[in-house]
Amino acid sequence: MPNLIYHIALAQESARRFPSPLLHHYPGPFLLGATAPDIRALTRAHRDETHFAPLSSQDISAGVHGLFHTHPHLRRPSALSEPSQAFLLGYFSHLIADMAWVVLIFRPFFANPALFPEKAEGLVLDRALQLALDRQALPQVQPLLPLLEGSERLVDVGFLAPHDLARWRGIVQEVCGRPFSWERLRNFTRRLFPNGDPIAHRTTDEVIQNPSERLAHLSALVSPHEVDRFIQVCHDTWHHIAKEWLECAS
Repeated sequence: MPNLIYHIALAQESARRFPSPLLHHYPGPFLLGATAPDIRALTRAHRDETHFAPLSSQDISAGVHGLFHTHPHLRRPSALSEPSQAFLLGYFSHLIADMAWVVLIFRPFFANPALFPEKAEGLVLDRALQLALDRQALPQVQPLLPLLEGSERLVDVGFLAPHDLARWRGIVQEVCGRPFSWERLRNFTRRLFPNGDPIAHRTTDEVIQNPSERLAHLSALVSPHEVDRFIQVCHDTWHHIAKEWLECAS
């Protein structure tokens, strides 16, 4: 699933294509919302409490539907301030992108034993592709980070504690403000395979030592067309849900 950097990039591009004064006036809450489901890394909440859908779902909109089912007061934007509406629109973007990645990229490619007989190799290369997208998006994302400053103070959606959201905003700015490094892949491998896995560590070393060659091989399996399709589905699904939700206010 996309990392924080790419979630911000996806949300920003969706907003650019969606002429809404709401997003023009409140870009900070919107972009913070696009990262907020991953606040569970800070709060240690169960994934269902922030993403609202199981990873086994086939429905790319499942997280948004689950959010409304769990917190029905959020179905009507008129119950929220405009900054909180913008925040939720960003939140929708994250939920959609995570499920779209699982359905369109992870399952058919990286979890496909015909392509990756060794599960560990697929998991590491899934993360390598995510990092490649981060590297591509970082120059566009880092200039946006000052917009997040203090944005959490404008937001109240009822299921995120203000002090947690404030701490999370700081973490997002710090993490996304770092220079890109392929060493992040090694950190991921250590977390996912704490007891060591020779295939995972070998694959990680290959990517870090020669990322261009390994990514060229990877793009022969997961073509740029498939990644572009994922991006387009994210934008189209978000646009449909955002338009429908905002119309509930009228």
